Amino acid sequence: MIADIVEETGKVLVRIIVETIFFFTGEIALFVVTLGQRKPRWDFYTNESPAKYAVFSEISTWIGGAIWIFGVGFIARSFV
Repeated sequence: MIADIVEETGKVLVRIIVETIFFFTGEIALFVVTLGQRKPRWDFYTNESPAKYAVFSEISTWIGGAIWIFGVGFIARSFV
């Protein structure tokens, strides 16, 4: 029982940390791709409507995740 609670809490914390890193990476990537025209939103779009919050946060998270996945793949492939 206690072990299950600790395990689930650990999973939630890892997910929050990973998604935060992915979100910030996505925001930075969008800033670079648009050559500075789109400023990064460091507040996770919390001041927007719930629909915009969900959509824009997910877009940044997915972009950041893709960058990390392709980046790790590129680095791993260069060592092989």
